[in-house]
Order: sequence, then structure tokens, then C-alpha cells
Amino acid sequence: AVLLLSIGIKLWMAHFNTFLGKRVHSSVMLATAKDSRSDVIATSATVIALFSSFVTHLPVDGIMGIAVSLFILKTGFDIIRDTVGDLLGRPADAETVQQLKELVLRHKAIEGIHDLMIHNYGPGKMMGSCHVEVRSNADFVAIHEVVDKIEREIYDKMQIMMTIHMDPIELDNLQVQKYKIRTEKIVSSLDQNLSIHDFRLVSGKETNRLIFDVLVPFGCQYTTEELKEMITAELQHQDKTCQTVITFDLDYTA
Repeated sequence: AVLLLSIGIKLWMAHFNTFLGKRVHSSVMLATAKDSRSDVIATSATVIALFSSFVTHLPVDGIMGIAVSLFILKTGFDIIRDTVGDLLGRPADAETVQQLKELVLRHKAIEGIHDLMIHNYGPGKMMGSCHVEVRSNADFVAIHEVVDKIEREIYDKMQIMMTIHMDPIELDNLQVQKYKIRTEKIVSSLDQNLSIHDFRLVSGKETNRLIFDVLVPFGCQYTTEELKEMITAELQHQDKTCQTVITFDLDYTA
């Protein structure tokens, strides 16, 4: 009778914690609900083994003990998996990333966005950072006001505390654009998911130093060393004066 009563109480606790956990988006309460359901299964197995002992001499209690142990191990793994993300921070979902990019690029002063990182520490506790590209000849005081406005807009609409860094780029220098377009074609020919940003050109008497970042998605078939070697080799094949300084970034939103 005590075992059956405890099963009923634990069932109610599982339902109660699930209801509140979904209502307040609490992974801890949902984990507590899973723990209550584990107790129900373990106690139910004990009751079944108890009654089975009256009708059979098979070691039902041992079999149930092994089954319950395996179930508890699986439930423990699921609880850790569901809660550790909120403790360490988990990447934001694709919909949130897309919405944020649209909010940033909606402003005409912003030419591009990269190095976007968002961490979700639970309901109402999201933080992020990104770099935005702006014209190098723009009024940086005015641009700074635009960036501050974007940060406030992101927090008001998405409840994300955002830190935005400005990267100046040259869009009116024809020589810079020529080398940038050439580099983009080479990079995309290696992998369509690769992209470049923060492109700069330092020209000397006999050399043209190309300084840029390459955004590498997860699952790329090439290592960063292989990418650097292939990109540099192709650029120098087309123009022997080219030298490269490449920084590789990982896509943390993928």
C-alpha cells in the first residue's frame, strides 16, 4: 500500500513539475519531473517483482533491478544533457540568429556582419557579440550612435545583451575591390560555404599584401593550413606580387 501510494504521489509531482517547468521555461524543473518519473518506474518494478515472487521462482527482482538501473542511467544522462547547456551556455537557434542579422543589416550604415556569437544562459539571459562592417570614410561619431541604437533595439525586441564592434572597410578603392573580388572567387571555388571579411590591402613597391579573415563552417573538408596554402598559391599564380595574412574564424552560429 505504501509503495502504491508513493507511486501516486510521484506521478503527481512529475505532472506538477512538468507543467510549471514548461510554463516558466525552467530546465531544472523539467529535470526534476524526469527524476520523479524515474522513481515511479523504479517503484513500479519493485511492486511487479514483489507480486511475481508469489507465482514464479524466477529471479524477477534481479531482472527488474538490472532494467531499472539501465533506465536510471539513461535518465541521468538526459538530465545532464538538458541542464548542462544552460550552465555552460548553448548556441542560439537558427531563427534567432537570422532575426538578429536582419535587425542589424536593416540600417543603411551597416555594410555587413560577421563574427556573430550568441550564448543562451536560460530565459531572459542571452548575451552576444558581433562585428559590423562600415565605410572607412564615414562619420564614426554618427556610426557609433547607429551602433548604440542597434544594441538597444536588439535588447528591446529580442532581450539579447549585444556588444557590437565596428570594422572599417574600403568600398571606393578600385584596387582594393579588384583584389577582394579575386579573393572571394578563389575562396568560394574551394567551398561555397566559405566567406571572407575584414579585407584590407597594403601595397608596396613590389608586393601587395592581402589581409583578411576567412569564416570556416563546421564540417569543412579542408584544414586551415590546407586552405591557407591553396588560397595563397592561387593568388600568387594570378599575381606574383600577392602576399597573404589570413585569419581563420569558426562559425559559432552554425
